Amino acid sequence: MLASYIYTWLGMKFLKCDKDVLALFFGNQAGKGALVVINYILRILGRHPVPKKNVLYYECETAIKYQEALRRREDTIGKNKGHYFSPANIRGMNIKEMVAGREFHIQPLTNLYSDKYICPGCNTKLIPHIREGAHRIFRFAGQSMPGSETTAENKGKGRDETIMSETKNPQYVELMKWMPAHLFRPKKISVRDANLYVQDPYGVADIIFEFVSFNQIVQTGAGVQRLGVWCDEKPKRQFVDEQVPRLLAVPGADLILSYTVTKEVGDLFEMIWNRARVIYRSQSVVDFYKKERHEILPLYEETDSEFDNIAIFNGSTFDNPTLPPDRIIPMMKLLYDDCEDQNVMNMRLYCLFTEVSSMIFPSFNMRVHCIDPARYFTNTGEVILN
Repeated sequence: MLASYIYTWLGMKFLKCDKDVLALFFGNQAGKGALVVINYILRILGRHPVPKKNVLYYECETAIKYQEALRRREDTIGKNKGHYFSPANIRGMNIKEMVAGREFHIQPLTNLYSDKYICPGCNTKLIPHIREGAHRIFRFAGQSMPGSETTAENKGKGRDETIMSETKNPQYVELMKWMPAHLFRPKKISVRDANLYVQDPYGVADIIFEFVSFNQIVQTGAGVQRLGVWCDEKPKRQFVDEQVPRLLAVPGADLILSYTVTKEVGDLFEMIWNRARVIYRSQSVVDFYKKERHEILPLYEETDSEFDNIAIFNGSTFDNPTLPPDRIIPMMKLLYDDCEDQNVMNMRLYCLFTEVSSMIFPSFNMRVHCIDPARYFTNTGEVILN
């Protein structure tokens, strides 16, 4: 199943991004859930393009010394930051070994540690970064939880309600769809233990997927550390604020937000969209703005935001390669026909942060339409308004 996934341009930009906060603002059925799950599977398999986001990654001795210098508050200006590698990088190295005076190619990663693993950038030894404890847990947060053991047992019921309860949590459904089945531990998820356990392909401790709900008390997830947090759809601001400290002490940890805009814009517009340093747009989104809004937007945009660790990925329903494009508009038009509903349809298709009732700025953006007077008018003197 994993081999059948179709990678798009926007999806590859998402996978290769090393930012701390990754926000997927996609249209309905654009494939955001599958993309995020593929990201986590690649991290488990050691094939993620950003080495430090893998559960297992390698760092050279130079990188270790650089990080130690940072922790000691030493001056690191001009020093070599070192290099990082994924297990897939290690497997691709041309490693040879002398046996009885003859040179043989050897299979890398037969052992986690080896004197043969040498950094090609600085010629120092490569050391595996072995995560422990809570640093091996991914947190999945959504509106609802997966099914429980009570429904799974199906006692006295005329039909199996397990499937129904599971479909209420799309994160669980996508994970079960794409994750290689042989990696799962034989354990059912339950209300008492809403975790899924995955075997580490490299023989270290199990990797855990922890499911939580936005409706749970925020403090129940406080005080712990996580390798990554994925919030699907619209979380409350208080919930998101509590997730950020979970990631501070874990190298490569990130916060992923996946959302399709509804009439209620919510906190994500001000908290994420207006703060993003980089914005990636799919070609279908760019074409829509050009045709319908007469706006020329780039596929890649870098802003002057002071939050340089936030990246946005804006995709549309038309970016899902598994959907027949000639079916999308006719089906959506069954629901919307007048002017205001047309705007709502475009919100669903292209994930537009739009104030539907607005007549002046149908796509008002604080970052675009407002400027900071103290920044841009520092030497103009007093402005007189007639």
